Amino acid sequence: MRFLQLFFGSALLSLLLSGAVFAQSGQIKPVPVYVAEVSLSKFVDEVEAIGTLQANENVALASTVTELVTAVNFDDGQRVSKGEVLVEMDASEELAELAEEQSRVNEASRQVKRFEPLIGRGAAAEATLDERRRELKTAQARVQAIESRIALRKIVAPFDGVVG
Repeated sequence: MRFLQLFFGSALLSLLLSGAVFAQSGQIKPVPVYVAEVSLSKFVDEVEAIGTLQANENVALASTVTELVTAVNFDDGQRVSKGEVLVEMDASEELAELAEEQSRVNEASRQVKRFEPLIGRGAAAEATLDERRRELKTAQARVQAIESRIALRKIVAPFDGVVG
């Protein structure tokens, strides 16, 4: 497109010049013309500037707990996805507590299942079943609390981007 503009612009300029030459001398004088083969080529305007780039979104990530870092799952400048685990901290104590509470949940669940049929036949007190259900719910709540503490020992990417 730019080439066509230049071509037509130079042709118009040639006509104007030839008219000016004809008007002065009364006769037409030849006008020199430059000819070149048309070809496609890339044209790039390079601009050098000094400045600072700033990301659209950025965040400084930190953990709410202080623990030994066991894994760093990224390299500087690496592209990451939202939810990807970037840093993991030692959670061995919490994992042991989780296993202990899971066994309590399993035992409390077995106790509830064992007492439910006994209540229907009148062989056990309703209060005993209520106590077993409370123990089950308490153990399940402890499991959730431990899982939450384990999650705090992982730093995850809040959005897609590049880490540095």
